Amino acid sequence: MKKGLVEKVVILTIAIGIILETVILSNSASNTVYQYLFLLPLLHGIIMFLFFTKSRLMLKYPAQKIIYILYFLRNVVTPLLLMKNKYNLGIIITSKSDVNFSIFLMIYETFMVFLTLSQSKKIRISMKKRKKKNYFIDRKIIKQKTFNYLLATLTLFTLILWLVVPELRKSYGSLFDLTNLIQVANNVVKDDLVTSSRIMVTIGGMLLTFCRIFVSLWLLYKIRIHSDNAKVGILAALIISLIQMCFIGAQLMFAFYILLFVLFTTIKLWPNSKKFMFTFFGTIIFIALIFVMFIKGGFNSLDDFSRSLGGYLQAYLPGITNVAGTVHIERIDLFKTIFSDIYTMIPFRNTIFGLQVVNLSDMFNQYNHVAGQIMPLIGESYHYFGVLFAPILPVLFVKGAIWANKRMITAKHIFSFGTYTMFMLYFSSMIICKNLILFGSTFTSILLPMIIMCKLVDDEYYFENLVKH
Repeated sequence: MKKGLVEKVVILTIAIGIILETVILSNSASNTVYQYLFLLPLLHGIIMFLFFTKSRLMLKYPAQKIIYILYFLRNVVTPLLLMKNKYNLGIIITSKSDVNFSIFLMIYETFMVFLTLSQSKKIRISMKKRKKKNYFIDRKIIKQKTFNYLLATLTLFTLILWLVVPELRKSYGSLFDLTNLIQVANNVVKDDLVTSSRIMVTIGGMLLTFCRIFVSLWLLYKIRIHSDNAKVGILAALIISLIQMCFIGAQLMFAFYILLFVLFTTIKLWPNSKKFMFTFFGTIIFIALIFVMFIKGGFNSLDDFSRSLGGYLQAYLPGITNVAGTVHIERIDLFKTIFSDIYTMIPFRNTIFGLQVVNLSDMFNQYNHVAGQIMPLIGESYHYFGVLFAPILPVLFVKGAIWANKRMITAKHIFSFGTYTMFMLYFSSMIICKNLILFGSTFTSILLPMIIMCKLVDDEYYFENLVKH
């Protein structure tokens, strides 16, 4: 079969499905503020046709695939499912003009994102260039062999905190203890703690996240040094993934980041495992996604679940309703709002500075009379840059995801590879699922410690050593 033909056939089939969906939606929402919601999947389908000849290039690398799929889920799948729950959503929108403007904004964003994806060049790095050039995260700042001692010390300290701080243990649940996991998923324990306990829980949470990533990288690399058998790598990945599922916090989606992280790392170390890993882990992740929605929603039946699925996709992939909820947020003192957003990204901010601020995400929830709803990135970008430049932040996230994907290929050692992988996963998913404020918080609490640690990595963890074994 001609290379790339399968992808094109799939896209054409999906496009036909979008046309059928448009007919259904145009009838079901005719008496609601979502009367023209059918335009969202229809125009998305037209954009797919416009970039049809570029589809193979747009879907070549993991970051691009994730972005492409998430936009499809938000623009095409979610509107169809919203029909089933009769548009009963967390945010109540009463203005048809706000919904119509949001459709325009989302399509404008989608077009610019697809345009950026279509212009991304094929990642070609010669072995000569790969050996010569050290990128920022790969560059060491300390020559002495301190990495192993520091990693062991941090891991031991994390274990001690886990044992002596009960509030930290209560912040996590296990996939194998559903009763406790449901409580964890619906509560953020830190909010009710006194200052000293909150500090310990915050430190423990940051360290635990760091260790879950770096210790997994260390273990997989050490196993690969002793065996290049793909079956050994697959078994190690499955065991590590099962252990990871014993530490699921209130941010349930992090569990999926970890699973994808283990998937990409295993394929990097054992390339022959690629086909099985994608098939098996893909199935597990899909089942787990459905499972998480059951846990979070507490559904009693499949029918109850199917009726509410659209609302949950709308919440986790904030789309038409959330974008409409950003349209009329007042632009009062933008510099103060920007300061509040940046301040929110700083760990231990309340303990160190003691300032209480209202950031843009807080303003979004207050304006819509809700709590815990996610302000979409396109809405945040529209608030700061206006209509014409609204796609700026989504486009930058696309470029960031492609940058991280390229650096995954050129990474010199296992820990820089892991760091670039997490960058890629966050950039490519948060473009739809989160916003710049949440990405900034993730950067300071997770990615920045990883970057700092990469500066201390010993030579023994460089990929060139695998050739010798």
